Amino acid sequence: GINDSIDKICVEFFKKFRDFDPSVLKDEFENFKQKSKETQANFVTSPPYRQAIDLATIIFHSETGTLTLPEVSLDIIEQITFKDVLNFHETFFKTLRFEGLFIGNLTKEKAIETTKHIEDILSKMRPNNRVLPKEAIPELRHFKLEANSTFFYERILPNIEGQEKESNSSIINYYQYDQLTHEKKLLMLVLCNYIKSPCFNVLRTEEQLGYIVHSGNYAYRDVLGLIILIQSNVKPSHFLSQRIAAFLEKTKEKIEAITDEEFTKHVESIRASMMEKDLSIIQEGERYWSEIVT
Repeated sequence: GINDSIDKICVEFFKKFRDFDPSVLKDEFENFKQKSKETQANFVTSPPYRQAIDLATIIFHSETGTLTLPEVSLDIIEQITFKDVLNFHETFFKTLRFEGLFIGNLTKEKAIETTKHIEDILSKMRPNNRVLPKEAIPELRHFKLEANSTFFYERILPNIEGQEKESNSSIINYYQYDQLTHEKKLLMLVLCNYIKSPCFNVLRTEEQLGYIVHSGNYAYRDVLGLIILIQSNVKPSHFLSQRIAAFLEKTKEKIEAITDEEFTKHVESIRASMMEKDLSIIQEGERYWSEIVT
């Protein structure tokens, strides 16, 4: 069965990848291009909170804090020709960096053997192919915010022809903390656990700012942080930001007065969640891979 053949399937996949010839897809190129354009165009019709998450993620993960807007991406896609695709394919994998994770029904020795087989396949994809030197590998870093600084990014949702004007606005407030250590990570998880219910109850139920209210831990590339998200059809984003700030100020006072009993309750809640077993091997693999890439 597949469970006993994952190493063979993996190797065969990379052989197909190696032998792929895009020139035979010339007739399909315009269809692929149109689907890419539709994907970018559909971005502006997605819910505001979804757009806010996607744009914020790009900004957080950029060393310069910049992003390419969907409108710009559409223009770029429009200019791509089939010849551009062929030229890109020729240079693809001229230099190589490979990371992999095997999990499941195979031994460490088999995983290493399979990885070496894949490396051999990839190394022969192009003439004069070479391994990318470690010092030439781009170091993916989280965008660092200066202490006691505040940055804003605002996007006005465009009007879509033939559709009603978007009545919702959305905001993500991101509070960057510090470099990750095991202790600081656990403290952040306890904090997020503490404010989760009050955040929802105050901003959604009591103040009725919007149906979508979320708070949580945001860790990327060994940098800890906290996010609070709101989508509202009654208040603009700058007002939502003010209410988030007011909520956190009141929460700070409550945390300073927290009892040992209440603190222990939140610690035990985190302990219990961390002891939960993965529901599937996919979930387990995603957890391991998240640790590798972050």
